[in-house]
Amino acid sequence: MPAGLRRYLPIFEWLPRYDRGLLARDAVAGLSVWALVVPSSIAYAAIAGVPAQYGLYAVPLALIGYLVFGGCRQLFVGPAATVASISAVAVASATTTATTPSQVVASTAVLSLMVGAIYLLLGVARMGFLARFFAKPVLDGFIAGLGLYIAIGQLPKLVGIEKPSGDTVAIAVRTLGDIGNWQWWTVAVGVLSLAGLFALARFVPKVPAVLVVVALAIAAVHALDLEGKGVAVVGTIPTGFDFVPWSGIGWHQLLELLPGAFAIVIVGFAQSVAIAKAYGAKAGYRVDASQEMLGYGAANLGAGVLQGSRSPAASESPRRPRRRAASHRSSLRSPRSRSC
Repeated sequence: MPAGLRRYLPIFEWLPRYDRGLLARDAVAGLSVWALVVPSSIAYAAIAGVPAQYGLYAVPLALIGYLVFGGCRQLFVGPAATVASISAVAVASATTTATTPSQVVASTAVLSLMVGAIYLLLGVARMGFLARFFAKPVLDGFIAGLGLYIAIGQLPKLVGIEKPSGDTVAIAVRTLGDIGNWQWWTVAVGVLSLAGLFALARFVPKVPAVLVVVALAIAAVHALDLEGKGVAVVGTIPTGFDFVPWSGIGWHQLLELLPGAFAIVIVGFAQSVAIAKAYGAKAGYRVDASQEMLGYGAANLGAGVLQGSRSPAASESPRRPRRRAASHRSSLRSPRSRSC
């Protein structure tokens, strides 16, 4: 393979030298990622405003895309609450684009393709140095505000009522004011689940809190017949792929979605590259921010092709890599890679 092309495909540097002795541990890590990605993808599909199955569609090609083009060895590309929320707002703002459920799905997928194209263009142009200019206090404030927006938006589901109309403050006030219509079994499930998540993260951080809580919740639904008591469940998720038509997306709609695409790129890249560089520094290798752009671009294109529900962002691996794996794989980095 030409050296110039190999530069953009890190997989051809490390895969031929992969230590097969690490395969068992990597297989366990892969199963852990799968177990976390499935429920989180379903949840983030709801935040993005599309059916649950489209959250799962976003995963397969996104993971492969980052595997081939990405440069960080301790991350996987998967669901991100911030990106899902921005995607929902961007599609909702493009009022002429999404007027039916199928058009919402198509617009969300097109948005993911646009994000992927922007990432690829920036990566090929070696624009990774832009990461130096992100103001951390501004980004932290934005993410904190977005977290509140997501939490309040999900509050009606937590108490079992229809989501009130209005802005974020109005939704919070009207939800609290409608306490007489709360479904108390739903409230109990939500409060106990949140308490379990926080308690496990605080006292036994090595235990996969999300998996434990999800498993206990599934068991409780069946054992206590919670669905019969008014607790909403996801229900049956369609198997296979059920694509919607791509028709109806024209240049005008693309222009409406463009600001949202840039917002996703800025927020997603700032979050992901910071985590990637931190893990690279800990494991003893450099992460090339421009190469990361190519990895995120390939992941978003993969999600969009399968009409995934949101553009993925890099997330931390559910396991902490051991020194043996890190030191071995750090020796496989390309001499061409350079840190921004």
